[in-house]
Amino acid sequence: MADEKVEREPKLKPLTINLDGRPVVFVPIQEAVRLLGISHNSVLRRIKLGALHSYRDPHNGYRYVAEYSVDDVLKLREDIAKAAALPGGGSFRSDEAVERELEAQRVG
Repeated sequence: MADEKVEREPKLKPLTINLDGRPVVFVPIQEAVRLLGISHNSVLRRIKLGALHSYRDPHNGYRYVAEYSVDDVLKLREDIAKAAALPGGGSFRSDEAVERELEAQRVG
């Protein structure tokens, strides 16, 4: 029984706040940590740097992260991973190797 991990409902629920007449969903920091797969301190650091937008509840002082900014970070992460994937099955060829191959195609 001690080895079983118990799933608990999060204490804090997402908030929807109207900003400039548009509803914006804010998730608790714990949810942002889970979605992004980074530490609590890393989320706070990204908030401080402006990579994540946040809201502090004036009633209880808890901080929430804008869901759209979490989605933006996840999309950016995906785009970087796609851009980092090397063409040709992941094999890297130097410029010289590509030039030799092109020259061989021209001659042959």
